[in-house]
This record gives sequence, structure tokens and C-alpha cells, in this order.
Amino acid sequence: AFPVPFAADDLVSRATTEFEETVWPAVELPDAEKAVRRGSVVDTIVDSAKGWDADLVVVGSHGKGWSDRLILGSTTEKLLEKLPTHLLVTPVSQA
Repeated sequence: AFPVPFAADDLVSRATTEFEETVWPAVELPDAEKAVRRGSVVDTIVDSAKGWDADLVVVGSHGKGWSDRLILGSTTEKLLEKLPTHLLVTPVSQA
């Protein structure tokens, strides 16, 4: 494991603030649930999809090359293996 320069609670607080300022204003669905979750990315998405009985999960992908996937693994590939629903992957132009 690598040392993290911030406490976990501080990271969640920063993420929540960032989402409130940049992401949530772009969500135009008045009944949409807005939340920041903690945990392994894949497991958290899979658990949330199961809990919501979701028909579709949409994720953004920054399109790492095959060598990065070989060394680091691919979240999208893991989601394809574990999700009990359809997965739509959309390209993200910026990190």
C-alpha cells in the first residue's frame, strides 16, 4: 500500500465538495440520488447496482492502453465480469 497524504475522512470531504461544485449542478434529474461512497471502486459500484436493482450502469473511461491494463488491471473489465446488469462505457476526454 502507498501512503496517502490525507486522512480518509478528509478525502471524502474534498470529494463531496468537488462533486457539489462541479458534478451535481450538471445532473438535471430532480429525483436523482447524489452520494459519494467509500470503498473499492468495483465492489462499491456492483453493490450499489444490486441495491438499486439497476438495469444499466454508465461509467466514464479514460481509455488506458493495453500495457496499462496488463499491469494495473481495468476497472471496466472487472465491472463487466461482476455486474449483474448492462454496462455502458463512455469516453472521458480529460482526467
